[in-house]
Amino acid sequence: MNLSDREHVLVGRAWGSVLGGVVLFLLFPPTQEIFRQLTAAHPYILGVLKIGVLGAMGDMLAVRMRGGRWRYQHIGLRDKALVWGFLGLIFVVVFPIFSVGTDFLFRQGYLTNPFEGFAAKTLEAFAASSFMNLLFAPTMMVFHRVTDMAIAEGGVFRRWSAVEMLRKMDWNSMGRIVFPSLLWFWIPAHTLTFILPPEFRIVSAALLAIALGFILSFASRSSETPGRKEGR
Repeated sequence: MNLSDREHVLVGRAWGSVLGGVVLFLLFPPTQEIFRQLTAAHPYILGVLKIGVLGAMGDMLAVRMRGGRWRYQHIGLRDKALVWGFLGLIFVVVFPIFSVGTDFLFRQGYLTNPFEGFAAKTLEAFAASSFMNLLFAPTMMVFHRVTDMAIAEGGVFRRWSAVEMLRKMDWNSMGRIVFPSLLWFWIPAHTLTFILPPEFRIVSAALLAIALGFILSFASRSSETPGRKEGR
């Protein structure tokens, strides 16, 4: 096994170890309580760290899927982690907006809930997830794709035009793959997220960032199919 093969294996093991460590940290009662306290005391810092780390891991997985090998160099991982960290800040605000806002709609009678107990909670979680994914998520998906394109062309810390990136974006693959995933995957997934206690919702969003890596990777690969042109 040559050096590149060894690095491939080591990076893959490190990726799995980090993911396993996060899951065990959240499942083990003593560390789970530490996590609750830290999230309550420092929601923005924890949001940046959780989404930044796990979102970047999702991007690494996307690279692994597309190229068949684990990589962490020359893929813009630093910029990707910073973009995910910024999204972590946004998620800390967005989740309460849609959770509390949807609760308000039910309490004021704008929406009705004929159920009780867990069924009622599930319906309210589904409503919050639907509002978030239909009103906020499309913009977030486009923002993520634009920053990915900027990183691929040299990084986000350079002069680049969002208008030009939007013009070059493969809207066909976004319309066929990314946006429909809001209905068949993200609304159900975030319904489960909204059922969780508030302090665990950002962690769930961070873990789901790995799934976002799958979806955006597939969309990107589709846009690179021979015979297809960007923005067509």
